[in-house]
Amino acid sequence: MRRLVMAIFLLGYSHGAYVLPPNYGRFEVKDAMSSENVDRLGVHCQRPSLDLEEVLMYPGDVYIHDFYADERVVKGWTCHFYWYNRDSEDVQRTQDFQVWNMNGTSAYLDGCDYCRWKIREDGFYLQSRNSKETSKNTWTFMFEWNQPDSFTYEHGLEQTERVL
Repeated sequence: MRRLVMAIFLLGYSHGAYVLPPNYGRFEVKDAMSSENVDRLGVHCQRPSLDLEEVLMYPGDVYIHDFYADERVVKGWTCHFYWYNRDSEDVQRTQDFQVWNMNGTSAYLDGCDYCRWKIREDGFYLQSRNSKETSKNTWTFMFEWNQPDSFTYEHGLEQTERVL
């Protein structure tokens, strides 16, 4: 499975400033966690009527999914993340949220046809929507582990941009 994730990484990520074809969408998830703290992450993405099944990721891996953005994906893609305990099969932490949606119908994914996510020990970061180039390193902290996706907005917490 690790080879599959790496193949996806080599095929998609190496293009640098990638431009999507018309009517296509993409989401990318990078495991930026330290190998000292985590052995593996599970990522299980789905949309209505399509389940991509769980993929195991290791520190440094990148998972990329390209798709035709038609009426079948209007409700977007949601991923469930599992931080597995280093010494057992137990799940240490979890999180789930929408990683891509059509037409900016989410407050935090406005205008994101190519959504880039980075997973760290403290939580989940989205590449700033103002970044015109995918090579920029400005990321916005969005979610902590074990936090519902609406928490940041309902509780008035500020999102912060950080250079990672």
